[in-house]
Amino acid sequence: MGAPKTAPATGKTGSVTTSGGSKFSWRDVAVHNTHDDCWIIVDGIVYDVTSWVDRHPGGAEVLLLCAGRECTEMMQSYHPFTDKPWKVLESYKVGVCTDKEFPTYERDTGFWNEVKTEVGNYFESNKIDSKHWFAGFWRMVPVFAAALAAFAIMHDMPLPVPGMGLGDDGSFAFDSAHTVRWSWAAKVLAATVYGICQALPLLHVMHDACHLAYSHSAELQIWAGRFCLDWFAGCSMLSWQHQHVVGHHIYTNVYEADPDVPPAHDPRRVVPEQPYSWVYKFQHLYMPVLYAILGLKMRYDDVVSVWLAKMDGPIRVNYFDPAWLRVFAVKGSWLAWRVGVPLLVLKQDGWDLLAVFLLAEAVTGWWLAFNFQVSHISTEASWPRVKPGSDMELDEEWAVSQVRTGVNYYANPFGDFLCGALNYQIEHHLFPCVSQYHYPAIAPIVQRVAKKHGIKYNNLPSYTAAITAHLTHLYNLGQSGIPVDLHLD
Repeated sequence: MGAPKTAPATGKTGSVTTSGGSKFSWRDVAVHNTHDDCWIIVDGIVYDVTSWVDRHPGGAEVLLLCAGRECTEMMQSYHPFTDKPWKVLESYKVGVCTDKEFPTYERDTGFWNEVKTEVGNYFESNKIDSKHWFAGFWRMVPVFAAALAAFAIMHDMPLPVPGMGLGDDGSFAFDSAHTVRWSWAAKVLAATVYGICQALPLLHVMHDACHLAYSHSAELQIWAGRFCLDWFAGCSMLSWQHQHVVGHHIYTNVYEADPDVPPAHDPRRVVPEQPYSWVYKFQHLYMPVLYAILGLKMRYDDVVSVWLAKMDGPIRVNYFDPAWLRVFAVKGSWLAWRVGVPLLVLKQDGWDLLAVFLLAEAVTGWWLAFNFQVSHISTEASWPRVKPGSDMELDEEWAVSQVRTGVNYYANPFGDFLCGALNYQIEHHLFPCVSQYHYPAIAPIVQRVAKKHGIKYNNLPSYTAAITAHLTHLYNLGQSGIPVDLHLD
């Protein structure tokens, strides 16, 4: 049994439900989700942190992500090495929450406390900063340079020469003698390179920034993350934060709570709770092909799911900036330089442009999907479930669940670079606020503590083994189930 389907909480619900004014339902709390009215729930206690929003050391934006909702595990995973936030919260208590929007985890019985202490001691004893902005920055310099070169080849960009300027009609005029017409083989290679280079900043700078692992500066993290995801890739950081940070990282592999686990009627079936159709017998064959559209689907979901439905899967969306202004600016600027410049300025043939554009986007989709999917949709991963007869309580502790639902695999340093250290998925889920460049060092600590507590630590020998486990899971879930009519809506 998964979480109950959630609808956006709208309007005032009569917040206080007792004469004492100290008990609230989750829907009462949900309406307090703005900069000027910010409530959060931690361990069942309701806090009014409105006056603290602008003073939050990690920036107002991340606190507003939590506004109006349960954020116990967010508090734990983003403050693993200090107890100061809990001391700060003490003065903001306004009551207790009497029910739950999503299932809750069992309380820590020792693993989380020990593993965070051990990892914290590693950073302290070695005098190492857990954040590492420069490591991500210098790795992306050649990536963006390669993306620019690939863009030039894809679109037959003229060489910069004195003949370049404005024509008599005010339009750009290029010296055709210096325009290089690349072969289709070169353009295919360039589009492939561009697709990879579009994905890598998302796996490095953006991914660290959205988890507050890039820098101690909230402004730098916002700027770096949005540059990579919003402006360079044409997606939405707001959408990604709700889907990935608020949803997936907290409710990993929990059906109807994790936005990354598909709903009942979907082209793929990954949990037994999803209705079965004969189509799924072939999902291990067709899903790897469909992964190519992931990038385009993300941009579609930004608009339809987030801005129109105001939901990212089961997760309610909090708006903390001029939403429509940003989405139009981002999509417009991205389309302008990805489509408008080649078509209108560089005068590229429309069919040529469409071909290299779709190829580059397919490569980006494949690169992201095959890196993300192997980490949780796998025969090695566990799937937490609500305990029968309980009050929406899951059968695992949060930290233990992060170990069991994650799948690591071995790669050399270059392999770590190509996947943005997603091969250290367990460490990433336990310590999202730690820079990915520290994962190789802390992985042995996590593995040792997990073994001590009898927790299965999924560590496959190679990426080949990881992708095999993913495809095998798709195959297994496609072979049996309760038949129903499949409606892909």
